[in-house]
Amino acid sequence: MPSSMAPRTLLLCAAGLASSCIPKFIPPTPPEDGGIVVRVVEDAVCSLLTVGNETRQVLSGDHDSGETASLDQVAAWLREMPETTAMRPPAFHVVIETPHGPVEGWLESLHDAEGLVVYFSGLGMYGDGPLAEDFSLAASHQGMASFRVERDADARPYVLDPVLEAQRAVEAATLISTALNLPSRRVYEGVSMGGWEALLAARIDREAAAVVRDPVLAPMAVAAHFDRPGPDPVDQLVAQFFRRMAVERHGEDVRTPFRVFMERVRQGHTDPEADAPERWLCELPLEERERFGIHLSRADPALGKENRAGLAACDFPVTLSTRSGHIPLACELDAPTHMLAEGLQRLPDTELADGTP
Repeated sequence: MPSSMAPRTLLLCAAGLASSCIPKFIPPTPPEDGGIVVRVVEDAVCSLLTVGNETRQVLSGDHDSGETASLDQVAAWLREMPETTAMRPPAFHVVIETPHGPVEGWLESLHDAEGLVVYFSGLGMYGDGPLAEDFSLAASHQGMASFRVERDADARPYVLDPVLEAQRAVEAATLISTALNLPSRRVYEGVSMGGWEALLAARIDREAAAVVRDPVLAPMAVAAHFDRPGPDPVDQLVAQFFRRMAVERHGEDVRTPFRVFMERVRQGHTDPEADAPERWLCELPLEERERFGIHLSRADPALGKENRAGLAACDFPVTLSTRSGHIPLACELDAPTHMLAEGLQRLPDTELADGTP
């Protein structure tokens, strides 16, 4: 197998798109750019380990979040639970009724939680998946409650509406904070498509902060990238994965362009141009930018170069990882901890329930 095919085979294996999952990484003749090949393979493995298990579940439909409880029920259970020194509280699968509709997700809280983290998963990932749980664990370690928003993975047709998802999550966060008597410290986190939603949530919730990794920043540019994937194997993998998900899970026609999926957001509350983070983030005054932390992989072939071009043009500050790939957090195990610590620092001045700044 040529060395240039190694990343593609790894990632196609993760998405269930390859017939063989036993790639041969060592070519018969070492290539001149051997160092680059090794780095690309390493980045591909990092992305694979991050999303591999969830990708298989999404494509197969083999996922069941189980029964749900109301927020009132969960709040009552938490009040009855004895205080514990455990660093990780139990997670409750909850449905919260908001003015803009119900929100389903996973809620965790210690008795003395000092605020709330709301986490948005990427498209094709689950609120109870391993990456989402990593963010909840980081929240628990830093004394915060967490709410992991769950997506409707079986909607037909699937209509993306990030503004509506963000609005519901903000309303749910307010209801959770009231029900659990939490201080008004809220941090929104997310990855990929969930990163777009987390940024929108902090745009709505002016007292909160957002920290995201590899978010969708230019939705129409990302859709165009998916419709015309380049020669990079990761480009092709991501396009094939979302195509399969759209067809097998959401009943879409295999010929439907991704541009059509993205334009469909106009049926809801989202304008793919006006609500694109690359536009409204660049229009923020400098003091408002402080509430938004954006972490990007060194290169993200999944979303394409144009996804980040707008922020670069307006000199919006970003944190650039030494890793390439799309959310390769399996090789950055401390990323959730560092992202939340940054989010807490970015919060506007707030006080804890006992009056502590």
